[in-house]
Amino acid sequence: MSDRVHFEFRAAPKSSSVEGILLNFLRSGEERYPLSKNELVMKALKLCWLPFALRESGLKTKGELKKIAEATIYNLEWHIREIRLEFGLAACPPPVTSEASVKDDVEDVEDTESITIGFG
Repeated sequence: MSDRVHFEFRAAPKSSSVEGILLNFLRSGEERYPLSKNELVMKALKLCWLPFALRESGLKTKGELKKIAEATIYNLEWHIREIRLEFGLAACPPPVTSEASVKDDVEDVEDTESITIGFG
């Protein structure tokens, strides 16, 4: 019995879709960053979900979870600063937009039938 968690993510979106552009960027990330595409994906997952996963696992104390959440927030804020610097954005609140517009921009996955996630 293995003590490893096998997790597989496969996607085949159209190359011109937002998801296709993102996956091509991640695939070519090894040329730009000292991280493999798998490391880039794992880093992004940790930034969004690590505190929640550790809380649900029950393996950390409340104090440890608080420190992990604070470190995660620090890393997210660092990444936000990097995006602001890279794209010349001021540190200000987001522009006022309709809820539908924000939902469409953030949550719309164009080709969900080409994406599969599996646990082995």
